[in-house]
Amino acid sequence: MHAKPGFIWTLEHLSKDGVVTEVQHNLMPLEGLNHWIDTLLGKTPQQAQWHIGLFSGDYTPVPGDAAQTFPVQATEFTGYEGATRLAFAASVASGGEANNHAKVAEFTFTTPATIYGGFLASAAGKGATSGVLLSAVRFAVPKPKEVGDILRVKVALGLESDD
Repeated sequence: MHAKPGFIWTLEHLSKDGVVTEVQHNLMPLEGLNHWIDTLLGKTPQQAQWHIGLFSGDYTPVPGDAAQTFPVQATEFTGYEGATRLAFAASVASGGEANNHAKVAEFTFTTPATIYGGFLASAAGKGATSGVLLSAVRFAVPKPKEVGDILRVKVALGLESDD
């Protein structure tokens, strides 16, 4: 049996027009995969907290993406409430998955933008270029957002068996 790690992103777009839901599978960049393996084997300390961010550039994540370059390449979007990226409040693993469904990340927009995707990184600061990039996802279609719109982001990390 083999197992494949990955994240599933569920987006709920809340606006004056109602709610639209989308589910996307992510890319785990090599930096994130290496960190995950090194942490599992005790070679690297575990991160205390992970953070969810958004990007507004017309960018498609690639395996070589890293926390040091991703915010600029993808054009990290920072026009939402709060001083930092939103915390990924993960559950305890069950059934081969951990997720933030009990404490969903809610982005409330303070500036209009078109959002192309999201990412999970270890650094909290908006625009930070330190830490580890664990996940990056391009949404199926760009998401135009207005001031006051809310984008709810559910992220689940799981292992899938290739059995």
